[in-house]
Amino acid sequence: MKSQTKSIFVIGAVVAASLANATIMIDDFTSGAGSNSLSSGTTYYSQAGTMLGGDRVGSITVTGNAFGLDVSVDTVAGIMSMNSQSGVDALLTTNYGYNLVSPVSTAFDDLNANFSAESQFEIRTVSRDGDLRIDFLVRNSPNSFVTVSKFLVGSSINTPELVTWNFSEFAGVDWTNVDQVLVRFDTANSGDVAVDYIRAVPEPATLTVLGAAAAIAALRRRRK
Repeated sequence: MKSQTKSIFVIGAVVAASLANATIMIDDFTSGAGSNSLSSGTTYYSQAGTMLGGDRVGSITVTGNAFGLDVSVDTVAGIMSMNSQSGVDALLTTNYGYNLVSPVSTAFDDLNANFSAESQFEIRTVSRDGDLRIDFLVRNSPNSFVTVSKFLVGSSINTPELVTWNFSEFAGVDWTNVDQVLVRFDTANSGDVAVDYIRAVPEPATLTVLGAAAAIAALRRRRK
């Protein structure tokens, strides 16, 4: 019985390691803490850390402001949140594969990231109080960005949601050499959103195969 239990433990550990290695964490917001606010125009900011490429270049754009109030973006304790005060309509973009040149401009800094082992992007939000559009943009130099948008209708306050983009939706992208990744969050007027992570993962069938292969390999090593 002890032998069987130990075998199951070993298999579980190997499977977990295999699945972790198959995932590319673009940003889990556990590093690069900061706070920024804006009432008009566009501003850029840079936060260094463990995210893809080593830094997150964020941008806030205010597209409407009925009462002259602020929108704020805060990154702390593994959550990135955008909070728009009454009458403020704004966009939040997280950029990977960029350098910050000035508060109003950026330059490309190619990631050269290989996503060939993955098949979809995932974004997990933990709360939103209204409609939300998320644009996912991917670029291979020197090509143009390929954009795929997802729409979440209504509110989901303090309720996590997982939004996915299959790589097949991004026509013409070379997944062996991705240079820029952008994610844009467009809330409703006065809207708030909190984001847990952005990552790339294999499709579920691939995860199953990886897990089965890891389990078989573990058993064979134990028998030897």
